[in-house]
Amino acid sequence: MGMQVSHSDNATQTTSSRRQSDTIVSVSPGVSLAYRGANSTVTGQMQLSSVNYLGNTQADRLLPNGRLALHTEVARQGWGLDASVAADQVKSQFTSAQSASTSTADTYTNTRVQVSPFLERALDAQTLLRARLERTQLHSTANSDGLSNRPNTNTNGASLNISRRPSRAGYVLSARYQDTQADGQAQSIYVQRLVKGTALYALSPELEVGLVLGRESNQALLQQYRDTVKGAQFEWRPSQRTQVKALVEERFFGRSWEAEASHRTPMLSLGLSSNRQISTYTSPLGNGLATGGSTQALLDALLTSRIPDEAERGKAVNDMITQRNLPRQLGSTRDLYDLNAQVRQATVARAALMGVRSVLLVSAGQTMSRPLTGDAFSSLLGPGNETRERYADTQINHRMTPSATLTMGLRTSRARILSTVLGTTTTSREVGLRLSLSSMLSPRTQAVGGLRRQRTVVSASGEAITENVVFAGLEHRF
Repeated sequence: MGMQVSHSDNATQTTSSRRQSDTIVSVSPGVSLAYRGANSTVTGQMQLSSVNYLGNTQADRLLPNGRLALHTEVARQGWGLDASVAADQVKSQFTSAQSASTSTADTYTNTRVQVSPFLERALDAQTLLRARLERTQLHSTANSDGLSNRPNTNTNGASLNISRRPSRAGYVLSARYQDTQADGQAQSIYVQRLVKGTALYALSPELEVGLVLGRESNQALLQQYRDTVKGAQFEWRPSQRTQVKALVEERFFGRSWEAEASHRTPMLSLGLSSNRQISTYTSPLGNGLATGGSTQALLDALLTSRIPDEAERGKAVNDMITQRNLPRQLGSTRDLYDLNAQVRQATVARAALMGVRSVLLVSAGQTMSRPLTGDAFSSLLGPGNETRERYADTQINHRMTPSATLTMGLRTSRARILSTVLGTTTTSREVGLRLSLSSMLSPRTQAVGGLRRQRTVVSASGEAITENVVFAGLEHRF
């Protein structure tokens, strides 16, 4: 349970001539779960925040936020179910000014529900069969008056994979299908059918290479695309703490790739990831796009050597985030709403350094997108827009006493959106500062206070949108 009172000098997120100050009170009951049984795990955190504006500058709202995930399987049968529910608030436009407070101004709430039954069974000591069905539903609700309704969207998918790990030679045979639809539309937004095989060869126990060959069929509304898929991959594991892997393919839309490098020690975690692939708003195809990276993932890597057990480590990570008042997400915060199929590219570098009393978290990267095609007949919203964001996010956390922790953060970003129809470009530059002090009043109770400042300049108006927030809160875990 959390309660926070904050005072914003620009609660409506407007320019200086129209800004209005307000005091915002939020009460946030929630659950935090980290359960691991013999056949099931439940992890995540979900809150339902009542956001109330004492000066009535915005409408009061109930805002869900967080994610809960369930993984369960029937013992020794090889089949089970993955399910999750997630909710967050996103701005209406890619270049909108970000908020320094818990604000409903110019935002939607996205609620995403995923259900995925699966089968995973070993055919022999080296051969594994995986099959999975996927259903994702996305519901968007406007939090501000005047925002237009967004249609609900859903993605249905199925995949089949047979792999044989190489002692010297091995293979992967896979087939994948996905269909993304929007309510009120008779035609699917995007349909993908992909079949491919990969021949694997282990040059050494640490180095594995492979050649990819396949065939794909894709449909974007009225347009059909068919092509041969060719590519290569490698994976290098020089030690238990270091891994480098990459997959590069030639697809009908150009080059696609997924690459990742990571290294960890008990005090340092480093990561670099990059990918380029087709994505829809409901569900990124493939393994998803690189983002700034969650704090949980960075701290989990740091604690792997100290706490080998996954369940115990997950609980320790959640406790550290709560007790040290760390953010749960770093990096890109911008949401790209587009019902068209997009070619999206993301590259991000991440680092975490943990000392005896201090933790440093860093994330920096770039995200880009363009329409799959500029043909207005193959999109729901016309030819679409090209976007780009470059960002850097740094968080420093220092424990001054056993019960008091100081947290400082700095985030900079530059976003751009290019209208392919009008030929116009809109840019947004922002700088955000965070400073907070937390104190543990008891093992389950924490007081937090601080200030935040956000400044955004949008090229369309040339004016700066600034917001200064002072806040104080209390959190208690039952």
